[in-house]
Amino acid sequence: MNNRYYASRSMFTYFIRPLLVGLLITVCFLTVWLRSSITSVEYRIGELEEQKMQAMTESKTLVAKRAESLAIDSVEEVAVKKIGLDFPERKRLYTVEETEESGTYGVSYRVRH
Repeated sequence: MNNRYYASRSMFTYFIRPLLVGLLITVCFLTVWLRSSITSVEYRIGELEEQKMQAMTESKTLVAKRAESLAIDSVEEVAVKKIGLDFPERKRLYTVEETEESGTYGVSYRVRH
């Protein structure tokens, strides 16, 4: 009986102990890997937040430039200086009056046979 006890104990030491040591080492490596992964994800999040802030700043700048370019004074300045347009004189204005004959015409997609 005493011999059986030592035989079962020796099997424990030969098989189970190395497995437990290997499992402990694996858990340690996985913990280190997990921490380094978390650190790299946090670093990436920081980079993306910085890119987001730059994009938001650029977006605000572009909206301001668009509003400036669409301002009436700016459009008028471009029309006068670059294209050569000018306000017409009263003598050169022609008015078009609507008559009873003028109007809209009916349109349909009916096929004629």
